[in-house]
Amino acid sequence: MKRKIGSLIKQLVRTLLLLSMLVILYSYAMFQGGFISWFLFYSVTTVVVLGFVTALFPLRFISVDRSIQKPYLENGDHATVKVTITKNVPIPLFYLGVYDAPPNSIRVESHPGSFFFMLFKKKQTYSYVIRGDQRGVHTFTEVELETGDMIGLIKRRRIVRVDNEIRVYPKRASLPIAFSSLRKAIKLQNEGNSSRRMTFNETLDFSHLREYAPGDRLSTIDWKVTARRGELATKEFDTEDPKGFTVLLDCRAETDEQLETAVEWSAGLVHHSFTEKDIMNFAAISSTPLALNKTYEQKQLRQVMNVLTSVERVDLDENVQLHRSFSLLRTIVYVAPTVTEKTTAKLKQLAARGYKLIVLYGDDGNKAGRVLRQLDVHPLLMPITKKDKRRRRAS
Repeated sequence: MKRKIGSLIKQLVRTLLLLSMLVILYSYAMFQGGFISWFLFYSVTTVVVLGFVTALFPLRFISVDRSIQKPYLENGDHATVKVTITKNVPIPLFYLGVYDAPPNSIRVESHPGSFFFMLFKKKQTYSYVIRGDQRGVHTFTEVELETGDMIGLIKRRRIVRVDNEIRVYPKRASLPIAFSSLRKAIKLQNEGNSSRRMTFNETLDFSHLREYAPGDRLSTIDWKVTARRGELATKEFDTEDPKGFTVLLDCRAETDEQLETAVEWSAGLVHHSFTEKDIMNFAAISSTPLALNKTYEQKQLRQVMNVLTSVERVDLDENVQLHRSFSLLRTIVYVAPTVTEKTTAKLKQLAARGYKLIVLYGDDGNKAGRVLRQLDVHPLLMPITKKDKRRRRAS
């Protein structure tokens, strides 16, 4: 309220000073006469009138476009934001101030605004640099325009809605040597087991349906599809690759920092599987389960990183489940930010079903480690982020 009153007072003082100047110039021209005195009066009057006219130009005739160099950023990377202002009606503007409003979650490396003289130019462009330091989907929504007269008596502002978004991927944690050693040992064990005769449910994953051929097992016939089609249909299976593994991210965490640590480790696991060309599938155990099928292609890496970009913390007492259609591979890397009774119950259930489990846990106390060592799993402690360590020391 005080700011508004102060602004009104300033504008009133400026108006009085301008009127006083015009009265003085007119009086001087009347009493003095001559070319110079009238030239001064008409020149100043013309400048003031033109300033008022250009300041009253409707800003709705100005369009704004924003483009971002890349739709996604690795954590710590930079991107250039380009803002283009177009004057759709050829009316002169003495000046135009433009300020882009980036989200607070994005670090701005250079000033996001600019100032233009647009008396005759139709289009102006400027750019600034941003840096992605925080995981998430960041939305740009508004650009502010401002113009006025040359003296500053009239100012006009308009907020233009321009929607853009950019994804900042999480940091990728470096996997310890102990993880690589465990993976090698489990690979050898899985390769030995896969050479033995096992049931389809233990060794194979469903791929597609085909027509029945003589010699096919009766257990592979899909009787529901057969009844619907009126002809025998056989299920086709793919042999599971013993090199592959499933990444399960449990989003139940005590603090946001613990979840961030788990997300960074999950990103490291995903990147590791891609570089090693291991088959991998991923699931986020959260209030809204997210699951991605197994593959080792580049698009899978991008899809998993998109999921990791947007996952959110879930309360410890919330019941969360895996997606029903999700198929687990023989080796599971379970990422648990906080180890609770519900976590251990889930691990016992998976171990009882014959899966090989590597558990990355975020609790740095001895209790979680002792509990996990009593289970049929391979526990590995996740290094806590610096931010989380400071929080723990402060508490």
